[in-house]
Amino acid sequence: MTSNVQRLGFMLGWVRNEPPSVREYRHKPLYPQSFRYLELLPGTKDDEIRYSLKLGDLRKPPEYEALSYTWGDPNVKVPSHCDGKLLHITPNLRDALQHLRHEKQKRLLWADAICIDQKNSLENAHRVSNIKKIYGNASRVIVWLGMDEPSEDGNSTKAKIAAERIDGFVYEVLDHYNSMDPSEKNVTIRSVHLNRHEL
Repeated sequence: MTSNVQRLGFMLGWVRNEPPSVREYRHKPLYPQSFRYLELLPGTKDDEIRYSLKLGDLRKPPEYEALSYTWGDPNVKVPSHCDGKLLHITPNLRDALQHLRHEKQKRLLWADAICIDQKNSLENAHRVSNIKKIYGNASRVIVWLGMDEPSEDGNSTKAKIAAERIDGFVYEVLDHYNSMDPSEKNVTIRSVHLNRHEL
């Protein structure tokens, strides 16, 4: 029988109806010139997503890969396990991690929704000032276009269509760039560098 104290706890959110071992993950604070990266633990396609968050130094970063992807609906979340605790992420990010995960070895990645404390507005501002370094320090940037689902006309796939659009955009930019005055080219490079992170 539920006691009055437990009943009050449920009402105020002190007590959650979940196993004692499952708790929400809380991000550890960053220090100047630091950033978080995730150590994706090995597993098969059907295993739950498990990873550990590490602190790195932007001046001497480890070798990691940066993940660029679309969030999808931010209100739709699925569970993942960060350092043994619960952290909700979007289904598109879950799909990306499942696809990128190795079966027998760890993989170091950077993904904004996990590596940045989304509930901390000050940290989000800190991230804007460091985003160039984070992507620039990565050994490579992986662009995740989503699961390869059939398109509406049934003649192609959504991922293939998106890739073709990106290729077309890149060629368009290069053609425009080659026709520009040399004094304008530096500004254009910076603009393209920033816009590519929105993919």
